[in-house]
Amino acid sequence: MSAVRVGYIGSVGRTVILIPGWHEKAHDLRTIVHGRDPLPGLAARGFDPMIFELSDESLPQRIDRFAAFVRALQAREPWRFPVAVMGYSMGGIVARGALRKHPDLTALISHVALLAVPNWGLRLSVVPKIAHMLGLPWRELYNIDPEHRFVPWLNGCDGRWITRGGKRIWAPDGEPWTHPSETKVLAMAGIMPKYRDGDGLVSVDSATMGGRIPHVTFRDKHANHLNVTGETDGIARLVRGFQRSDSIWPRVLDAFEAFVASPQTDAQATLQPVPHRDAPIGASR
Repeated sequence: MSAVRVGYIGSVGRTVILIPGWHEKAHDLRTIVHGRDPLPGLAARGFDPMIFELSDESLPQRIDRFAAFVRALQAREPWRFPVAVMGYSMGGIVARGALRKHPDLTALISHVALLAVPNWGLRLSVVPKIAHMLGLPWRELYNIDPEHRFVPWLNGCDGRWITRGGKRIWAPDGEPWTHPSETKVLAMAGIMPKYRDGDGLVSVDSATMGGRIPHVTFRDKHANHLNVTGETDGIARLVRGFQRSDSIWPRVLDAFEAFVASPQTDAQATLQPVPHRDAPIGASR
């Protein structure tokens, strides 16, 4: 089990587990957690964020490790539950996969926010091989290709890429599995006019599974795949023209806060806001 404790406010029912995307460390989600002065992050909004750390492993392995982490946390600190989860990019695939493979987690996870998640998969061609040669995490890059076994398993059906209205979209062969009815799920996606139908990496169709997942979108020239978390990357800036902006991630957190304040299913209690209390930031386990 591995996680970084980034803030503690002793707030029952306000724990949020963050799952980073590909090749990301806890530090890469610092803006979502701590904000950027004067804009507040999750901690200043009264949440108790925890980050599930990644390692070089396949997506099935990561899914099992995440499930074990959640169960261990519940056994050790049951007062935190149910928790909310925010999965960014590949991290959202882990969240969905955990709920699919480990249905007992629906009693522990009340809300899941899927932030810029490629739910239909990504065709990456030789990228996994290049990542492997460069010593970067590569196993999950193979898994996320929809022509491999993992994505059809996750979505409950196969499919094919088609072009419709000038857009390349995934056409599933049947009605796909999105999420268990016991857990509330919200997809959040950016739309850059430059890329027409997505954030420069993930299309809205993929993020929302063709509109099947309840969703909110952010249409803005700065709504790229990185700005939804407030971070930047030199290569993405050069190759994709991604420019850092603080105009998107606060809107993401506004939507998340409204989402977790919404009623859950009848079988679960509602997450209630609690007063914020000052506490140490940066302690780790």
